[in-house]
Amino acid sequence: MNQFLAPTRPLCILHSDDTDLRQLLAGSMQDRAYICHAPDQHRLEELLGGSEALLLFVDLRLEGALELIHRLSRVHPQAVLVALGHPGSDAFSTARDMGVYRAEDLAASRAEVRDMVDRAIERVGWMQETQMLRDEVARLRAAQQHSVSGAGRGGQNRNPIGLQNLVKATQQLDRLEGLFEKIVDGVSSAALVSRVGLFYRQDGQTSYRLQAGRCCLDDTHAMEFSDRDPLVRWLQRHPRLITRSSLDHISDPSERSLLRRSLDLLGAETFIPLNLRGRVLGWLFTGQTDGFPFDHQDHPQLSFLSEHVVTALENAIKHQEALSQKALGENLLQLMPTAILTVDAEGFLTWCNAPAEQMFPAVARDFARSAPSASGRPGPRVAVESLGNRVASLLRDALAGEPTREPRFLESQSTGGRALAMRTRQLTAAGRCFGAVALIDDITDQLQADAQQEQIERTRFWRELAAGISHEIRNPLVAIKTFTQLLPKRYDDEDFRLEFREMVSREVGRLDNIVAQIEGFAHPSVGTVDSADLATLLQEAADSARAATEAVDAQIKISADEGLPRWLGDAKALVQGFHHLFVNGIEAAMTRKTRAMIKVRMVGHRSGGEIHGFKLAITDNGPGMAASALESAFSPFFSTKAQGLGLGLPIAQRVLLDHGGKIELDSGSAGLCVNITLPLEPPGAPLAAPSLPAGNASAGQSPLSDAESAKQAALGYAPRMRIG
Repeated sequence: MNQFLAPTRPLCILHSDDTDLRQLLAGSMQDRAYICHAPDQHRLEELLGGSEALLLFVDLRLEGALELIHRLSRVHPQAVLVALGHPGSDAFSTARDMGVYRAEDLAASRAEVRDMVDRAIERVGWMQETQMLRDEVARLRAAQQHSVSGAGRGGQNRNPIGLQNLVKATQQLDRLEGLFEKIVDGVSSAALVSRVGLFYRQDGQTSYRLQAGRCCLDDTHAMEFSDRDPLVRWLQRHPRLITRSSLDHISDPSERSLLRRSLDLLGAETFIPLNLRGRVLGWLFTGQTDGFPFDHQDHPQLSFLSEHVVTALENAIKHQEALSQKALGENLLQLMPTAILTVDAEGFLTWCNAPAEQMFPAVARDFARSAPSASGRPGPRVAVESLGNRVASLLRDALAGEPTREPRFLESQSTGGRALAMRTRQLTAAGRCFGAVALIDDITDQLQADAQQEQIERTRFWRELAAGISHEIRNPLVAIKTFTQLLPKRYDDEDFRLEFREMVSREVGRLDNIVAQIEGFAHPSVGTVDSADLATLLQEAADSARAATEAVDAQIKISADEGLPRWLGDAKALVQGFHHLFVNGIEAAMTRKTRAMIKVRMVGHRSGGEIHGFKLAITDNGPGMAASALESAFSPFFSTKAQGLGLGLPIAQRVLLDHGGKIELDSGSAGLCVNITLPLEPPGAPLAAPSLPAGNASAGQSPLSDAESAKQAALGYAPRMRIG
């Protein structure tokens, strides 16, 4: 016997009108039996029409219950009868004397009911096995006497026009529920049957349920089949069409019993699985046609019917998934703050999200009027020129194959003069352009906020500049003032006059040096763009740093990968920037009274297998910097040393930024590490003088206007400063 299918779920019938009793028994079954409710004797006779072993509960409180038990025990010996009543009643004692399998107290506990159900189901299982053996013996005897006759409808074929009607009926894809009804009606019309049902498991459900049916038994609507159900497991292993006449061709008696019981349970003549690529979508079942049973000659037509239903379901599932993906995509696009517009290949608006409707309200109204009317006639289409000349021009360029990948900044009159940043893309499929899309950001508020922030930064810069200059100039002025006050009293002291002259000369020179550094920082000289070897420039900066600090024994070790390309930029400015970095490293080592050991490691900055720039790491053996000092390290006049103006790091940062590079500081117990990224060439050559930090306009302007730079900064594009 097939152990995979044993034990099968028996049929359990409850003849009672007590809802609570039905729920109690259903909870005790725990999906081990098919439970059917028969509140009257007519429904009970329908369910008892088969010859399979089953479990029957009879409520003794019903009128005529004893006469029914007496008759059923003679007419339906395959039923395991359980009488339910009160032990003190005459009906309970009489039923026990009639020889029922068991008489059970209606007030029994759940544990007692569960134990009784377990024993009754076990008895039904024994009876099922006995019946299967009897059926097998009868089948073998019949096979020895004669072959299976072709009884049926005399080889009549299904009406092909009916199948064509099924094809038309299943073209609805909008809703699965409506498609289920169409399938049932189409199958009923095609197969000329009155009883049709469709079991299907929808997304989110854990069991197969009747989704649509015609003339189905009442209990069919309450049936559920899980993946563990023997019927579903059989369908997963044997996705084949079943009719009652084809059951004899199944060799395993347990499988025949399962399928026959399933047909009896549904009141069906055929069982049509719906399988999609190894997955059980569900199944159809039908009754007899014209009073005749189906036979093997009907299998081709029924198979075609099954394939078409599966195709219709597959198309509906894909359609639902496409609609779901479309709705999800549109909802996400509607939630984006960026305005999105799409146009077709002819330049007419096809779609826009909510931010685009707010940005172009007049165009949105015209686009809404272009939708088809109730009569189905579309309204006038909206041309891209309605968005304004500049927006239309960029979209037309995209349609012509010239998209705008970097943001283009414009002010549109159609949006009330607000500032926009726009990008476009061409939409293609199979090498053919079918439209374009525009992504538009309204950066007006960002520009205003950036302008306010720029003003705050400019004010802060001038305050720091004034404070730094005041601090640096005050010391020499105090010394000069003190000597000047003492000079009248000690004028006759020749040594004092000599000391006074030397002091004044020294402090004036110091003041002149301060002014020169500030002048050089604010107004750097205009440089030239040259091709140079970056390693050679680093060596020049190292030599000048050793000379400036008089640290001849300072070791600056430079290592670089082989095969690095040459660098393009202002070599003099870059040497100056690295000079300040090396000086800082040497002076940091001096504070620890140790020999300066600076290591420079340079490698290629690769992207996509190509070198696009350089990466440098400059490490010294100084004490490093505190975390609070790192935050202000690049501010002008900030210094942790007793002497110096604090302009070294700001100058180095400005040189690197002007060349499109980046500088970061990383401090630890082993010293300070300066990480630098530098492109092969500065952006936007030819070069011009840079501007002062924090937007100082007096120090020279970048070729990019303030508005353009602010617009780029608002969108996350750093303004590209040019160096000299």
